[in-house]
Amino acid sequence: MLSEPTPDIDLDRFANSVAIDIVWTENIPCGIVLEDATGCFTPATPNVIYAKPIENDNARRFVVLHEIGHALAYRAGTSATAEQSEIDADRFAESFGATRY
Repeated sequence: MLSEPTPDIDLDRFANSVAIDIVWTENIPCGIVLEDATGCFTPATPNVIYAKPIENDNARRFVVLHEIGHALAYRAGTSATAEQSEIDADRFAESFGATRY
């Protein structure tokens, strides 16, 4: 069972509870990503998400939960268009109260 990540929860600890490591990096290594990308998930490293160390707490929380959403969807074997995958990951983050920055 997932524990709900509240605003004061340690995001690394929440990610660990779903067996995902967060790599905090300025260099997002997921191949073709948007120039202003703040995080990514790639099936090449299915238990890892990458996120920039954003200072804004809400933005950091949204990015991490969004990328965890991608990782969990991948594990579940869901298939969706790229656009729908982004919508689903946003909804996952929002389901925990995170808001797009």
